[in-house]
Amino acid sequence: MSNGYILYEGPSRLNGDPIVVIVTGVNRPSKNSKTGAMLQVWIMCQDVSPVEAVKALPVFAGIYSRTPDSAICGDCKHKPSNLNSCYVNLGQAPLGIWKAYKRGIYPTAPKNWRSMHQGPVRWGAYGDPLAMPRGIFKVLRGDTAYTHQWRRFDPNGAMASVDSKSEFIALAVRGIDARAFRVTAEDDLWGDEIWCPATKEGGLKTNCVDCGLCAGVNGMSIAVMVHGSTAGNFT
Repeated sequence: MSNGYILYEGPSRLNGDPIVVIVTGVNRPSKNSKTGAMLQVWIMCQDVSPVEAVKALPVFAGIYSRTPDSAICGDCKHKPSNLNSCYVNLGQAPLGIWKAYKRGIYPTAPKNWRSMHQGPVRWGAYGDPLAMPRGIFKVLRGDTAYTHQWRRFDPNGAMASVDSKSEFIALAVRGIDARAFRVTAEDDLWGDEIWCPATKEGGLKTNCVDCGLCAGVNGMSIAVMVHGSTAGNFT
């Protein structure tokens, strides 16, 4: 029995390139200790593996250029073609899920998949959820979602990912209906922020599935120390 569904196949909202959106954990819960047993949504290029997508040379169109992962990550500062400080190990879960997709393992999701699997969803175990059409991406109680695309689109219930004080201020100045989720390399908090309680700096008090602070537009902003094997690239 498949452990996932295909939620979407089609053009990216970010640049029109073909992407696929897959949800996993529908029959076997995620073993991610930080998130807990949340359904995990992966946004990936359809025709290029996650590993190859970040290695490919930019494609130029006039004065602009883009790498294949622009379809799923936009202009995120952490992606490999920028700072290369993303915490996701692409050679593990993302590559395995993409290969399974190419083998035809995953069926198309039934229309009532959310009612069939009522646990919280992590929208974006890899990739930016605003790459998918608005009708596919819907944050419900307990879900988590983060986007770097808040300057371009309505965050639609996702936390606005920021990586600097200027972005933190810009979010407030623009009056965007979203809270900030900030990655930092320094032991500091700004404004109404608190440390993510599922992290070491936040005291390891809980996990995402039990916490729920990152769901919805109301409440405090969240900060987290940059982490992962390439964290040192983020300054």
